[in-house]
Amino acid sequence: MSLACRIKVHSPKTYHKIIEKCTCSCILCYTLSMQKERSFWNNWGNFLKNWGLQDMAAIFLEAAAPIHLLFAQALYLGKPYLALFVPSDRLTALTTLLEDQDESLQFAAYLREEESTQ
Repeated sequence: MSLACRIKVHSPKTYHKIIEKCTCSCILCYTLSMQKERSFWNNWGNFLKNWGLQDMAAIFLEAAAPIHLLFAQALYLGKPYLALFVPSDRLTALTTLLEDQDESLQFAAYLREEESTQ
């Protein structure tokens, strides 16, 4: 009897790590929209690193999970004004990140991975 697991994979790098370690029949979900939203992660990571905010952002994403939805709603309300300074697709990706707790935790892990590789 083989076990089957359902794993939501958002990046090709993660996909390959899971395939190497997984011994059961995996059903993987990797969609183009997830890939597009994560295309900003490298830029965001570099920005946070340059300003010395990488740790603080990771801590916020992990510890403040219950209020992420409020921040996402504030971004939606401020989008007409913020769009003057930040491209709309990046704001949408950020609000999507904040609305999805799993995605937020994965971005925090991504930030920590970048920190440990230096």
